[in-house]
Order: sequence, then C-alpha cells, then structure tokens
Amino acid sequence: MFALLIALAVPPEAHCPSTYEARALKIARPAAASTFLPEKTDMPDTTVRLVCRVGGKGALTTCTVRRENPAGWGFGAWARAEASRWRVLTREVRGCPVLGRSVGFTVRSGRP
Repeated sequence: MFALLIALAVPPEAHCPSTYEARALKIARPAAASTFLPEKTDMPDTTVRLVCRVGGKGALTTCTVRRENPAGWGFGAWARAEASRWRVLTREVRGCPVLGRSVGFTVRSGRP
C-alpha cells in the first residue's frame, strides 16, 4: 500500500530528461541551408555547442551558444540562426515527450 502511494505521488514524466542529445532525435533541416561565409578567408575549423528548446511543431527555439571554439569568427551566431530553421520530428523518446524539452548538439564547420 505504501509503495502504491509513492508511485501515485511521482509524476509520470519524473524519469524523463530535461535535455536530449540530438543523436537521440530525428531533426529535419531545410535542403537549401544557408552557407556560412566568414569575413576572413583563413578561418580555422570551428565547433559550436548549441542548446535549444523544442517548441510547437518541433521548432527549435531560444537557442543559446554554450561553447564556440575558437570564438570570434561569428560561427556561433550563424549556427544559432540556422538552427531556428530546423524541426525536431521525434515526438517522444522511451515514453517521454520531446515538446518543451531542450536538445543539445554540436555544429562543425569545415573547409571545402
């Protein structure tokens, strides 16, 4: 009886993570993605760690740059703007809803 009361007191989503890694989700990106064009031609390979909220219709909203290495090239701002065009297609993971949660992922630049 005591165990039953505890089970009823715990919300069903209590075991759900607040942030998902992108590799656990299916994310749609527009076919015509914009291209990052740095002002300088000697840009090194750059990585940006983003965390975004999954909003209505799977839209990535309120994206924040958590890490940009190396900083100062504008790639973080570009990645944040580009991510706002992507959509999360996954609705739930292991019974946990994705809507309203955060998703974290890394965007990498590379020289052509």
